[in-house]
Amino acid sequence: MNTKQTPVKRILFKAILVSIPIIFLLLTEGLLRFIDVGNDLQLFHTYHENSDLLVANSDVSLRYFSKKGMTGFGTVDSFWKNKKTDSKRIFVLGGSTTAGYPYFFNGGFPSMLKTQLESVYPNTEFEMINLGMTAVNSYTVRDLAKECLEYEPDLLIIYTGHNEFYGALGAGSSQGAFGIYLGGRPFILTLIQLKQWKLYQVVRFLIEKIKPTPKITERGTETLMSRLAKEQEISWGSSLYWNTIDVFEKNIRDIILWGEERNVPVLIGTVASNVRDQKPYVSIHSSEVDVPSIEKTILNIRSLMMKNEFNKSLLEIKEAIKTDPKYALLYFYAGRCNEYLKNYEEANLQYELARDYDGLRFRASSDLNESIKAFQVYSNMYLSDIEYYLAESATNGLVGYDYMLEHLHPNEEGNNRIAESFYTSIIENDLLNMDIIDPSTKIEKYQVWMTQLDRTIADYRIKILTSGWPFSPNNRFITVAELQQNNMVDSVAVYMLQNKLSYWEAHIKMAEYYRKILDVGRAEREYLALISAFSNVWKSYKAIAEFYIEFELYDKALVHLIQAINLGGDSYCYKMAGSIFVQNDKPKEAINYLEVACELSPGDAQALYNLSGAYYLTDNVDGAIELLERIIKEFPHYDQAKIFYNQIKE
Repeated sequence: MNTKQTPVKRILFKAILVSIPIIFLLLTEGLLRFIDVGNDLQLFHTYHENSDLLVANSDVSLRYFSKKGMTGFGTVDSFWKNKKTDSKRIFVLGGSTTAGYPYFFNGGFPSMLKTQLESVYPNTEFEMINLGMTAVNSYTVRDLAKECLEYEPDLLIIYTGHNEFYGALGAGSSQGAFGIYLGGRPFILTLIQLKQWKLYQVVRFLIEKIKPTPKITERGTETLMSRLAKEQEISWGSSLYWNTIDVFEKNIRDIILWGEERNVPVLIGTVASNVRDQKPYVSIHSSEVDVPSIEKTILNIRSLMMKNEFNKSLLEIKEAIKTDPKYALLYFYAGRCNEYLKNYEEANLQYELARDYDGLRFRASSDLNESIKAFQVYSNMYLSDIEYYLAESATNGLVGYDYMLEHLHPNEEGNNRIAESFYTSIIENDLLNMDIIDPSTKIEKYQVWMTQLDRTIADYRIKILTSGWPFSPNNRFITVAELQQNNMVDSVAVYMLQNKLSYWEAHIKMAEYYRKILDVGRAEREYLALISAFSNVWKSYKAIAEFYIEFELYDKALVHLIQAINLGGDSYCYKMAGSIFVQNDKPKEAINYLEVACELSPGDAQALYNLSGAYYLTDNVDGAIELLERIIKEFPHYDQAKIFYNQIKE
């Protein structure tokens, strides 16, 4: 008997052996998905407020972080599943500044940019979907951008770079820095995809279950910023530094090329930071420097500066730099001396060098911004030089606390300037294919729908952030419970920070408080803030309509009731819109709304009564009598119906 295998049989046998485990894994994955095990990490899902809308899934952060709740999107921006022909869809991607930290929702530059575009193109619907997420870098931006391109965008906007080192999966981050030792970028990109597999999630869950619980150490409350910065010091020019810049370039280049394939323009901003008022966190001495000697020189420099002897200080600094050329604090002092001597251009250069040599890389360096500018060689990449745009209008051309809250997060005016920079780039390059307008046209004054509640919450967040490392040397962060509360706004802000109130609930609570004390203006702003934040949610418009009706502002109420109806409003919206039309002597228009109200709520006596009045005013007397008889039968105590019925009969 001949048992010798032919080459074909041997190849087939090996193929079967290899395919068996693969088939097993695929079948297991299919089963896990069928029974819905693990987390759903798709980017968008149907919005619970309206099944015709999509909204970002906050659990998508598990692609980049090890646990839920470590970060999330800063807004809840919904968009239509079926894109409207006359709308413009813009996805905005980036880190915490893009997310709007510390304001979020209406306080971020994407919301302001949307308002600016609407002020110029009032007849166009702009879908501005903010996918900014705190503590993420270009790995996340790349991953999200690829999926966004499947949803018919007219434009991608990117503002990222500060988190390249310490953001999730970054080379100096506690969340995935091991990736650089396991193959670097290819491994991390594969890991992001694997995390979306149910099988991976199950294995990870089992490992977490059997892993011993770590001992709890007394480190106090920490911010996400402090928890992520694993490898704290990263020298300028080190292999880790240049590797990170290289990864950033590759990730952003991928996005640009994908956009080019789909004919979608990509607008990228240089990133700005506080160079004037933020000292370097960590200054790293050169390897062979005489540290005691340099430290003595620095003390002498500070002494000269305190005596306002800035020229002498600069001479000392220049000599010290020859010996210790990457010591960041020397450049910061050089910047300060030049500023006092009114050499502002040189001062800015020195401040930027101080930032670039800072060993704690929370602020993006000049090298990263130069990488962004270099992408202009691609036909579908457009630049918004935000760093320059902010400096252009900053005091003496030096970006500091006039635009920044701390090291890099912009204040209200800073966000406004970033929005204006992106707006100018959009108009100058006609990125949305709209009617050309003069880019120098001054944007009409527009409202930023933030209230004192938003500003108070932002102040509290910054107080917590800057109370510990790296801003304060004692590494002791204050807690929410320690925040001083002086009034109702403070109390509601603290409740929100404690996750006892959502953004929606907090603003409703403040609106109700202002209504109670008859502060109509402030109550109105709370509701308008909700409309701005949840522009596709009919309940936002219903809430303000109820407020306007309470204060007998019926025309304003009607506008918002109709908007609510267009977005799927309930019977109340139809009833009150119809009632206001009756009151405005427009019974024909009223009938359209009141009939729907009665269909949605057949037992609503008021809707039936108002509809009877509309019928009567349009000479449909029989219809009015029929409805009144029904009301009298079903609601015998509804005296108004009896009176109206008797009047008609007479």
